[in-house]
Amino acid sequence: MELQYGVIRSGQKLEKNNDQIWLVSRQSRQITNSWQLSALEDFRTQFQPGFTINDDNSKNYISNFMAPANLELSLGFSYNRIKNLNVLVSPIKGKVTFLLDDQLSQDGAHGVEAGKKFRSQLGSGIFLDLKETEILPNIFYTSSVNLFAGFQAFSQVAVDWRNDIRFRVNRYMSTNFSSRLVYDHDVAVSRDDGTSGPAMQMRNEISLVFILDYSK
Repeated sequence: MELQYGVIRSGQKLEKNNDQIWLVSRQSRQITNSWQLSALEDFRTQFQPGFTINDDNSKNYISNFMAPANLELSLGFSYNRIKNLNVLVSPIKGKVTFLLDDQLSQDGAHGVEAGKKFRSQLGSGIFLDLKETEILPNIFYTSSVNLFAGFQAFSQVAVDWRNDIRFRVNRYMSTNFSSRLVYDHDVAVSRDDGTSGPAMQMRNEISLVFILDYSK
């Protein structure tokens, strides 16, 4: 489970810059020395309403709790013989996008048909999960890649790629750099040129983290 919420000060106002609820569960059964039969459940949404800010400081309402919410159910085979790396190959993967907000539903946001509250897709996917690995002294790297291709448009691959680099200062403090790249052909994004359509989205963050360690 991963819960994130952050704000930044912009002028005299506090604005949200991070908002995420991420729940992941995996069940596996060993079938050979290198492979497991695995099932993976992945659920993502956010806590509060989200907005984009226009050049005139007006706001566009784009998201809320359970709008959208993405639930992915994967069944496949995972390979775990590489240290700290787990690869799940899913010939069968289901994806449901919930849009439980009347305004966003009427707008047909987040790839859901206008007037509908959810969209279901069936396809295949790959999930790669690299656990925190020390790549240089006191520098730790974590990464995950989630790929999904629906059977109806198999060449259009949805991508969600996360990277985290942690620089350990001492036992109680570290500096983190985080990035996330998202692309979904079915989701229209407002581009810099004023048009709307599929586009790559990226977010980068730098944070200073203080650690409270109660272990002996």
